[in-house]
Amino acid sequence: MANIDVALDVRNFSNSTPGFESYTNSTSNTGVEYCYRYTGGTDGNGDVTEYTGQGAATVTVSVTGNFSCNVYNVEFEGDPAGELSWTWGNIPQNNIAIIADADTSNEDGYYSVIVQDLTQSNTTIPCDPKITTKPP
Repeated sequence: MANIDVALDVRNFSNSTPGFESYTNSTSNTGVEYCYRYTGGTDGNGDVTEYTGQGAATVTVSVTGNFSCNVYNVEFEGDPAGELSWTWGNIPQNNIAIIADADTSNEDGYYSVIVQDLTQSNTTIPCDPKITTKPP
C-alpha cells in the first residue's frame, strides 16, 4: 500500500505574473483566471504512478493558496473500473482531499481537484494531474 503526498498551490491570478510562469492557468466557473502548481506525487509534479497488485494506495492532496480556499470536489476521468474515490481529510477546514485507489486493474486516470475560492461567491477552479496504474 502506497501513501503518497501531493501539495496543490492555487493563486488568484494568471501565470503571467512574474515568478509564477511554471504554474498552470485555469479558468474558474465564473470566468476568472487563476493558476496552480502541484508538487509531490511520484513525479514531483502531482502525478501518481502505481503498479497493479501492489495494494491499495492513498493520495493525500493538501491545498494552499494566497486566498481563502478549500477542496470543493474531486472528479475522476479514465476510471472505467471505478477504483478511485475520495473524501475530505480534515473537516471543517476541507483543505485536504484523500483519494483512494483500489489498484486492482491497469488504468490511466485523471483526478481533478476542484478548489473553491471562499472570497468569491460560488467560484470554483479545476486543477488536474494524473493517476496511472501500470502492470508490475
